[in-house]
Amino acid sequence: MASFKPLALALFLVPASLAAQDATAREFHAGQWALQFGGNLDLATFGIMRFSGPRSALVLNFDVAGQFLKGTLTQSSVGISDANDHTFLFRASIGRQTYHPIRSKVRAFHTIGLTAAYVDQRNTLGVGFDQKYKAWSGGLLAQAGGAYWLSSNISLGGTASFSAEYTHRHTTQNGGGGTSELKQHGVVLVGPDVALVLGIYF
Repeated sequence: MASFKPLALALFLVPASLAAQDATAREFHAGQWALQFGGNLDLATFGIMRFSGPRSALVLNFDVAGQFLKGTLTQSSVGISDANDHTFLFRASIGRQTYHPIRSKVRAFHTIGLTAAYVDQRNTLGVGFDQKYKAWSGGLLAQAGGAYWLSSNISLGGTASFSAEYTHRHTTQNGGGGTSELKQHGVVLVGPDVALVLGIYF
């Protein structure tokens, strides 16, 4: 799965001169843009923000996670066969983020919006056995967080996200001389999904 590599890269690329600026969190203004980089141990996240005023912004966020493993399975009866694991997740969300000043360098915020996700998973284990899983979901998103301003245009903080989503899942299995198919749909509650976030404001 993805880890903190995007966040580490962003921290590395930020010019050192920015860190020397006044760390007081400046007022946002209508038309201002910002970028967010972050993630957790399971996914990487990237966001774009456009402010409509000093305490409100429209946020478009993308989450990506995946693993693509190839291997072999050795069995005394059939010899060597493939053992592969392919997993990909993509999530997009859009919402209104509202800020609440706590101190000169600290702001809390919350976000209400919509979210949608797609998951594709394929596994092969030995001769004649494979499994495919796909899922689509969409629903309401709520997020709360806080950030500390390292400089006037850089913040570091965290978020906790919750969502209520309608989900459709489709799983197929081949193996053991037969094929099975499973279809499911319903409401799923997700969270809390905690992430570390770096913000850059222009």
